[in-house]
Amino acid sequence: MIPLKGTSLPQLKKKWDLILKKYNLSDNAPQMIRYDQGNIEELRRTLGNILADLLELLVLFLVVLALSFYSLLSFFKKNLTQIELKNTFGYSRLRNYYPYLAMLVFQYIVMLAFYPNQDVSKEVYLVVTSLFFVLEFFILNLFISYLESEAKKNVK
Repeated sequence: MIPLKGTSLPQLKKKWDLILKKYNLSDNAPQMIRYDQGNIEELRRTLGNILADLLELLVLFLVVLALSFYSLLSFFKKNLTQIELKNTFGYSRLRNYYPYLAMLVFQYIVMLAFYPNQDVSKEVYLVVTSLFFVLEFFILNLFISYLESEAKKNVK
C-alpha cells in the first residue's frame, strides 16, 4: 500500500516505477494498491479465499456423493434378490438396507477421523461433514425410492 500525500497518481506511478525498475521489481507494480483501498482489497482477498474453500468442499462433496452412488448401485447389484425378497415379505426400509447404511456411517466416521484440512477448524469440518451426511442420506433415500419404484414397474 502506498500512502497518497498531496501528489497525483501519475507522479506516484512515475516515482515508484523508477524505484521498482532500479531493484528489478517492476513486475510487482500491478499488485500495488492505494492506501485508502486497502480494506476493500483485503475483503476481496478474503472473499476469494472463502469461494476457493467452498469450491474445494463442493468438489469433495461431489466425489463423496459419486462414490456413495457407486457403492449403492454395487450394493443393489450384489443383494438384489435379498432386497426383493425382503420387500415382498414387508421388511422395513431400515431393516432392508442396514448393511448399506452401516457402511455409509462408517464412511463418514472415517472422514471425520482423517481430518484433512488444517486451515479449517474441526468444528466447522464436523458441521460441514454432518450436513453432507444428512444431505446425502436424503438424496440416497430418494434414489432408493426411485430404484424400488422402477423395480415394481418391471414386475408388472
